Amino acid sequence: MEEHGSEGQRNAGEFLAGIVLVGFSIFVIVESLRMPQRGPIPYVLSPGFLPLLLGFILFLLSTFVLSEGIRGGGHRKLGMWLGGISKHEEFWRWLIILLMTGGYTFVLGKIPFWMATVAYFLAIFIYLRIGGPARIAMYALGFSLFVSYVLPKLFEMPLP
Repeated sequence: MEEHGSEGQRNAGEFLAGIVLVGFSIFVIVESLRMPQRGPIPYVLSPGFLPLLLGFILFLLSTFVLSEGIRGGGHRKLGMWLGGISKHEEFWRWLIILLMTGGYTFVLGKIPFWMATVAYFLAIFIYLRIGGPARIAMYALGFSLFVSYVLPKLFEMPLP
């Protein structure tokens, strides 16, 4: 009986993962087509060629995952599976960190990069309780300095 329950969880997980990955692959394909195209063979020489190929591969493979989830009845078991994982502390920790990361990417370009990075690291480190206030401040400032100044200089990359 328990094996049937874990099989249902796997099917629900495959169904949800398939939906998310199909959506993401479509996003990658569309955005890669929007990249600049130059030269005698525009698509092949564009910076979006590799993301376009990877997007198509991801789309194909994620449709296999989605079809396995549907074939196993994952679409019918999804609500029960989500209800089960929502009771776990790890799920909520993951969700909160995901929302913090989404907030960080949302404010990039609206406030200075270094300021957004310091706020992000402070929020994450406070939430994860990595130490006392001095340790959190030291880590947040150190990592922000590294991400905002050392990495861009080292790799000659522009920041948002």
